[in-house]
Amino acid sequence: IINGDGGVSLFGLNHCIRRHLNEIGCQGPTRDRIETYLQFVGKRASGSLLTTAAWLRKQVLEHPEYEQDSVVSRSMCYDIMKRCVDVSNGSALAPELLGDFVNVAEPQKKERRTSNLMDEEGTGYSIYNNENCDHCY
Repeated sequence: IINGDGGVSLFGLNHCIRRHLNEIGCQGPTRDRIETYLQFVGKRASGSLLTTAAWLRKQVLEHPEYEQDSVVSRSMCYDIMKRCVDVSNGSALAPELLGDFVNVAEPQKKERRTSNLMDEEGTGYSIYNNENCDHCY
């Protein structure tokens, strides 16, 4: 649906978007930005990049405490959430999730509010909240 079959018999949505951008004369930085997003979506659709769900499953399966019993302990959950926060703020890389698209968007200065994640021992881990996220308050 996204990538088509290479133009043999079915054009994908990305092809249609690119054709439309050509028809309206979209060029320069705007076209470059859109093209970057189209490439990202195309790689996700082709399986070249993991989906967020697949990446999270991989984090569980590769966690040293996981015993192949479908149980995700509090400490495992804490470690995985910490990894998510680290990837989202750029202090850790996840190339299988983001590929080369880590710096797609320009960083925006936003007022940040902090929350704490607590591990089993009650040790806090401060995270920054997205002010637009209703789940962060």
